[in-house]
Amino acid sequence: MNNKIIIEPKSGRSIRVKRGQVLRVEDVDGGQVADFVCFGLDDYAEKFSQAKTRVRNWTTRLTVGSELISNRDNVMFTIVADSVGVHDIVFSPCHSHVYEHLLGVGPRNGCFENLSAAVEPFGISSDDLPDPFNIFMNTGVREDGELFVAAAPSRKDDYIELRAEADCLVAVSACADDVTDCNNGKCTRIAMCVTL
Repeated sequence: MNNKIIIEPKSGRSIRVKRGQVLRVEDVDGGQVADFVCFGLDDYAEKFSQAKTRVRNWTTRLTVGSELISNRDNVMFTIVADSVGVHDIVFSPCHSHVYEHLLGVGPRNGCFENLSAAVEPFGISSDDLPDPFNIFMNTGVREDGELFVAAAPSRKDDYIELRAEADCLVAVSACADDVTDCNNGKCTRIAMCVTL
């Protein structure tokens, strides 16, 4: 990939993507989730919406042809290539409260904190961070309604490509969860790249 940005384990980065450009998010080492959020480049109050994306696509399983929808019902991205086909639009990002109070491993930064740090230079508050599109995250709902998280099925060099349908500010984190099965018990790198 030209102009590849490597997102180190347990960290986040941001990038501007113009309408018509394609953002490629790649699993560098395999088995790693990437949390993705986006905002309108001209108005950060417009942002990705998990709920409206579920309703517009009428599914919780996004893949080629699926659209990422904003809180204002506009299409922000369309998935144009997908080597995995397993992603999540149900879970919030992992965060310090989850690690300390639910998983009992003490306070530590999660994707919420890392995505917040990635957009803070643009004046976006952590209170304005939307729930993410969790790329390569393997989740589901059991018959009794219980949620589950399984190991990410992505392998080395697996990818998803998203075409921007509007000018956007994107932030992506290499998920920080090395406690559950989410990232196969360890955190590795994610890469992203913008192409025409």
